[in-house]
Amino acid sequence: MSATLYSTQRFEVELASGETLVISSDRKEATLTTGVKFECVDVIEDDYGEDVLWATGQGGLDTFELMLFYSDKDVWLEFKNDDGTPAYVTRKVTGGVWHVFPGYNLGSAAASVFDGAVLVDNTDYDDVTQIECHNDAADGAGDASVRLVLLG
Repeated sequence: MSATLYSTQRFEVELASGETLVISSDRKEATLTTGVKFECVDVIEDDYGEDVLWATGQGGLDTFELMLFYSDKDVWLEFKNDDGTPAYVTRKVTGGVWHVFPGYNLGSAAASVFDGAVLVDNTDYDDVTQIECHNDAADGAGDASVRLVLLG
């Protein structure tokens, strides 16, 4: 069974001149293959804490088409696969802002459908099999509260 995703985007920027710049998009529609959702709410400890947020099969998802992520502090996400030689891609995520990973591959030559895949050796795409979150700081700023939503 599929699901339909509707999205809009709106950004407001207050410029140094006092002018407010507004950028927005019309409502867009996309079909998600399975309509399955996986959600994880976690706390990543200060001082280099880390935790696995999702692994293949959790929540009935073997892969995913869209990922939403929020953290109240800057953290690193690590997308791993275990197809043959393990490979991974890391992304720094700024705290206090929702991040959307839509429609494109996580690897360096990102030009294909996302489908939860990582570009390996710049030639082959392997499914993401695990997502980890790392609090790469020992600054005493405290734990990071995170939320991961995967849609298939």
